[in-house]
Amino acid sequence: MKKNYYLIVTITMLLLCLCIGQEEEWTVDDWKDHLMFVSPSGTQGGIPGFVPTSSTVMTLPVGTHMVFDVVSEGTVGELEMPTRMVLGLRYLGTERVNEKECAALQITMNMEIEMYGESMAMASEGKEWIGEDGAPVKMDFRATGNLAGIEIPISLTGGLTEETQYQGHECWVFTVTQKVEMAGPSTEMEMIMYMDKESRALVRIVAKMGEIEQDSGYMEPVFSIGPSTWELGPEETVTTPLGTYKCQVIYVVEEGKTVGTIWATKDVRAPVKYIYTFENGDSNLEVTMVLIEYSSG
Repeated sequence: MKKNYYLIVTITMLLLCLCIGQEEEWTVDDWKDHLMFVSPSGTQGGIPGFVPTSSTVMTLPVGTHMVFDVVSEGTVGELEMPTRMVLGLRYLGTERVNEKECAALQITMNMEIEMYGESMAMASEGKEWIGEDGAPVKMDFRATGNLAGIEIPISLTGGLTEETQYQGHECWVFTVTQKVEMAGPSTEMEMIMYMDKESRALVRIVAKMGEIEQDSGYMEPVFSIGPSTWELGPEETVTTPLGTYKCQVIYVVEEGKTVGTIWATKDVRAPVKYIYTFENGDSNLEVTMVLIEYSSG
């Protein structure tokens, strides 16, 4: 009896030690709470940045800094549009803007794009305030464009003015003022921009310059991110300029089709690498984001 008793106790203690030492596997919800996720839609027609898609950014230590190398390749119709961007984000803490609690972000963007055989560069920096629902509440940016050797200073300020429904889309509406300084007097344009909350695609722009006003009407998004679910894949080792990480693979699935792949680690609050494919008719674009700098506040 004593032998059996000691045997049972020994087995029980071994099992307890194994359970205590075993790390609990994270669920999809755990990863969503952990990652300061950013939309790969790019600069949405004047709304700067790959803005965070949730309030997770507010859980970051103040001072957290991350830099992404972003490359997009593919075609829009018959037009090839290779783009390269280095995007930097620094979390400055929370600030109250227009009676909303917002995450304040310092954002820098350096972008190169080729179109019709011409190369254009754009360097911008500024500040953006993001609400708990992921909406840009306020923005203040300064940029310099370079086209054919000509530098074009640009400033862009504005913010969220209302929320409404437009052509079946639940939209954020922004009023943005853009000033461009070239040879001669500067030009100023006011734009009212309708952004679909779910896809973050612009579906209407009303632009006014002096007495001239142009309304785009409804714009069918060429590329947009639709409703998606995350599915956990295997673990993989990924090497980037930041180092080598053992990562959890997460698949982004839309309408039963895998459209994106995330590589994430518990040591970093942003995806180490993210690939997303946009497809629409004869247009196809693949965006690859790689985290190249990271420091926690």
